[in-house]
Amino acid sequence: MSTKSFWLLHNLSTSLHKSVDEAIKERVGIGLAQYKVLEAVSYKGIAKQNELASMLRQTEAGISRQVKLLYKKGLLVYTNESRSGGSDVSLTRIGEEVVRLAYQVVDGYTAVIESVISPGQLLGMQESLEKMTEVAYKQEEEES
Repeated sequence: MSTKSFWLLHNLSTSLHKSVDEAIKERVGIGLAQYKVLEAVSYKGIAKQNELASMLRQTEAGISRQVKLLYKKGLLVYTNESRSGGSDVSLTRIGEEVVRLAYQVVDGYTAVIESVISPGQLLGMQESLEKMTEVAYKQEEEES
């Protein structure tokens, strides 16, 4: 990847992150970090905190903090205690609704950006980003 491509991806990601975080906070009442946790739990159904940390590439301590906040807000429920990986969590009905609303906010922001390229270009970009992400993750694992 060229330095120019690196900076273009970085700037796009940073801009999206900031805009979406602010919009989700304003419209849904949670930040992007909490939304990511909720969406990951939604994807898994029932998730262990260490699984969430791995999926979101965050520390278990960071996930634990977010889970506690989301539990206090009534968006997550602890389903049981596990010897490995901490507590299992799942979404409450309110949590499911928050995920749905936040998804709409994210979708609205990405749709505006995606509208400047053709569906074929979008598909090609997604495929390229998936491949690049896979390679980056492998490099990261090798360095650890």
